[in-house]
Amino acid sequence: MGDITVNQLHGIVLRESESDAILEIDANTYQSISELLSRLRRQAFDGMENDLRDSLVNAMSDLSGMLLRMRLEKASKSANVDTNNLVDEERYILDAYEEQQERLALVAAATSKGKTQLLKYVSDRYRSRMITVRLLKDVDTLTGSDYESYGPFEAEDVATIPYVNARALMSQGSATRIRWTD
Repeated sequence: MGDITVNQLHGIVLRESESDAILEIDANTYQSISELLSRLRRQAFDGMENDLRDSLVNAMSDLSGMLLRMRLEKASKSANVDTNNLVDEERYILDAYEEQQERLALVAAATSKGKTQLLKYVSDRYRSRMITVRLLKDVDTLTGSDYESYGPFEAEDVATIPYVNARALMSQGSATRIRWTD
């Protein structure tokens, strides 16, 4: 696709809003928008030109968010909509939504059918999962929910620890989660 302009993006959003179908867009649309916004943010201007750049960045950001939300809403709200025109970034989000729905159905069914062992398995698996965090403060050695020792940690250390312990550290303001996209 190359460079995209605010007018082109506005046209894409307008066409998408006027259609019940998910329209075909270039597979690199979000990457093109991201590259343009990144270039714009790096440019330094004075006074009014800086304000214009900020307005353009905000408009492009708002339009891209609207496009994403519109297309995902169409895909998730109607079983009759053809999702073949979704681009990879949209499929990434939709896959997580579908997984959430599957988990909801699993837990609801296990609960209503009295499948306590399945619920215990789900709970154990959830508690034992590991996540990566960046420590914001010094933290003494801690015993994880898996009974292993972790630490001691210094501020700015990166560690993979059980989710339950990471959640406690994050709620105290001692750590922040690192996602693979960070």
